[in-house]
Amino acid sequence: MNQLLTPLILLVGVATLAESLSTGAPQLVCSAGPDFLQPRHNVEPQSTTPSYKITSTCEITNNTITVTIEMHKKKKEGYRGFLIAGVDNSDRAEMLGTFTPPGTDDEYQVQSCGGADYATHINNSKKKYDLSLNWIVPREAFGKKVCFRTVIVKRKDKWWNMDVVPCCEIPNEISS
Repeated sequence: MNQLLTPLILLVGVATLAESLSTGAPQLVCSAGPDFLQPRHNVEPQSTTPSYKITSTCEITNNTITVTIEMHKKKKEGYRGFLIAGVDNSDRAEMLGTFTPPGTDDEYQVQSCGGADYATHINNSKKKYDLSLNWIVPREAFGKKVCFRTVIVKRKDKWWNMDVVPCCEIPNEISS
């Protein structure tokens, strides 16, 4: 009896882990070190040029800085997942800022990561749409250059690390 129970518990644990990954990037991506903001897919990122383009627009208006990040497909193919976070360009190891919470029709979620957050997909179904996100600049980002680390997942075994271009130069202060 005990010999049958052990494999069953292991099988349930593996099924639960696989299911949780289909609901977006887990908070494990917050861990400092070489796996910071990386998917846990057990394969290396692609070294080829992806068929996706990600851009950022930084606007300062009325005492507010708005950063809009847009993800576009270059071809008709879709993607299954993404992860994007604002980082300090000096070390790219510190997440900064928050994303505007998604509306009811949006296909992404915002996950907290120790005072900052990242945006990620809500399921692993094929997405055939472009995506636009708004990032809220925190006070600690003033005077810094902020870049956006991004991961695009086509399949579990085919994903890319990408930097959003251009990075945003955040002024030291905003005059009203």
